[in-house]
Amino acid sequence: IFPAEIKDGVTTQARVLKVWDTGVTVNDNPQVGLLLEYSPAGSGPIQVEAKTLVSRLNSGLVQAGATAEIKYHPQKPQRLQVLSLNGESPGTESAPAADTVARMEQLNTLREKGLISEEEYRRKREDILRSL
Repeated sequence: IFPAEIKDGVTTQARVLKVWDTGVTVNDNPQVGLLLEYSPAGSGPIQVEAKTLVSRLNSGLVQAGATAEIKYHPQKPQRLQVLSLNGESPGTESAPAADTVARMEQLNTLREKGLISEEEYRRKREDILRSL
């Protein structure tokens, strides 16, 4: 689930081209597959598949066109580790968004679709309101 850290790796930005569900969850957070495109130093763009955990509350934000911060091995550019997606560390909830209304609407949509429980909804709603 969590790949070994790449020592002496190079950190860069990658573009998410494709996202899919792997069918794996850890603590109710889904693991997703990603097709990423980035340009290693000294070469043209390459496409690489990777897997990472995302918060179930933010899984809808991980889609094609998103940005991922990655660390790759300089001699083996196919070997990489996803450090964050859209500024969120894998498997964690994101920092409070600037647009509280959009966050509340997204939270309500997750509840309506049955993706989170009523308890999770109330707890996250309180977190959003505390961040005001």
